[in-house]
Amino acid sequence: MNHPRDPLHGITLETILTQLQAQYGWQEMADRIPVRCFQFDPSINLKTAVDPVFEAEK
Repeated sequence: MNHPRDPLHGITLETILTQLQAQYGWQEMADRIPVRCFQFDPSINLKTAVDPVFEAEK
């Protein structure tokens, strides 16, 4: 699935986060990138994280 101009083509956000979490852990990610979802109650439950966005658009 590699495309020469888009190395992330076909790689899901879930895959990226899973690999980052395995390599660095949530605390290291929160220290490096101060994002609330890394700092407070982190998880890789994308359905829960995305549902409120879709509900607001309805």
